Amino acid sequence: MKKKISAEKLRNLLNEGTVNFSYEKINGELREAIGTTNVNKIPASSLCKGGETPGDKVSYYDLVKGGWRSISMKDDIRIYS
Repeated sequence: MKKKISAEKLRNLLNEGTVNFSYEKINGELREAIGTTNVNKIPASSLCKGGETPGDKVSYYDLVKGGWRSISMKDDIRIYS
């Protein structure tokens, strides 16, 4: 079952560990993701080297794709529970 959550809540959950969630991309496509921002779960070679995500975005490390992604805080975000 999927539960709608806020971008701020997603940001907090990503920091805590791995999150299985989905959101609608700009082109209308549904994107399912397994991500994190917890440094203990990200390969050392992929850790951020600085910089910031724009204020209207939530960045996360995509554990399936092996790279950084970001989503708009305006997106319809749903978490698998």
